[in-house]
Amino acid sequence: MSANSRAAAEALGARISGDVPEVMLVLGSGLGALADAVEDPVVVPFEELPGFPAAGVAGHAGHWVSGRLEGRSVLVQQGRYHLYEGHAPATVVLPVRTARALGVERLVVTNAAGGIRRDLGPGSIVLLDDHINLQFRNPLTGGVHQGEIRFPDM
Repeated sequence: MSANSRAAAEALGARISGDVPEVMLVLGSGLGALADAVEDPVVVPFEELPGFPAAGVAGHAGHWVSGRLEGRSVLVQQGRYHLYEGHAPATVVLPVRTARALGVERLVVTNAAGGIRRDLGPGSIVLLDDHINLQFRNPLTGGVHQGEIRFPDM
């Protein structure tokens, strides 16, 4: 893990209560309200952690929310960073790396996306098992830190 993700994980761990969350949920556009369902929430704004800039997209709160959801301990990322905002790939993936440095082992990522299949309308749930990176920018570029894998399987 990078020094940034370790420092942020240490700061986040000091703020949230209880054990390491079982799962991290990344809430995409239109899903930020799901964080309101978290029981006994502890809210930590992104910019209060080392290395984290404030969220810049309208509708993305820019908070971590820790607590319980449907009986599970969760760490919710309410809002996220995007390459189109000018963030470096390392910043875009910093929240996931921070959660991993905290000890979180499961990740659920949500987003709003377009598609070409007529049988998949708004609100459809799709499970991805791979993707094609057409941005030609990659968060895996650079050094490999201890505990990381160069090219992880999806």
